[in-house]
Amino acid sequence: MLTVVTSCTSTPRYVEGAERLQRQCEEFGLAFRRYDLHPPEDVENLRMWAAGQKPLVCLQAFKDGIDEVLYIDADDEIVGIPGEFPECAIGLWRNYELDLFPTHLIWCSNVYARRCKYTEIFLDGWAILAKVGGNEHRALHAWLALNYNCFADPQPIKDVTASVSGCIKGNPSPLGYRKEAVVVHEKAGEHLTPY
Repeated sequence: MLTVVTSCTSTPRYVEGAERLQRQCEEFGLAFRRYDLHPPEDVENLRMWAAGQKPLVCLQAFKDGIDEVLYIDADDEIVGIPGEFPECAIGLWRNYELDLFPTHLIWCSNVYARRCKYTEIFLDGWAILAKVGGNEHRALHAWLALNYNCFADPQPIKDVTASVSGCIKGNPSPLGYRKEAVVVHEKAGEHLTPY
C-alpha cells in the first residue's frame, strides 16, 4: 500500500507542516507516516542535515514494513490523490521550480520508492553523497549521473511526474529562492528532461 512519508525536526514550521500533511492524507484516504528527526548536537546546518536524511527515512520506512513510499517534504502539501505509479524501483518527478527560475536541478528531491534490493542500493548511495556533499538535491543528481544507465529498459528508475501531477504542492522556500507555491504538473521542465 502506498504510504506518504515525511520527516521533520522540532522546528515549528516543519512540525506544523507535517501535521497539516497528515490531515490532508487523512482527508484523501492516504496512509501517512511521520518520522521525527533528532540531529546531533554539533550539526552546523540543521536544514541541510535534515534534508540529507530523506533517503535514510525511506530506508527506515522499508524496515518498518512499508513497501511503497511517497516521500514528501514536511512543508509541502497533498492537494489530490496520486495516480497509479509505473512499475519501477525509484520514481522521480520533474522539479516544479523549473517554472519559477532557471535551475540545473531537473528532478525534485522528493521521491517515490518501492522496496526492492535496487531501491536500497540507490537510497544508500544517495545518502552517502548527501552526507559527504551536504546537499541532498545536488547529491541526488550526482548519484543519477553516476547511474545514468539505470534509465535504460528495463527501467528501475522512471519519471513519475504524470502520477503526481496535480497532487503535490511545493510551498514557498524558507530560504526565499522559491517565493510562491507551485503544484507539480506534467509539463514542468519537460523540455529539459534528459532521459
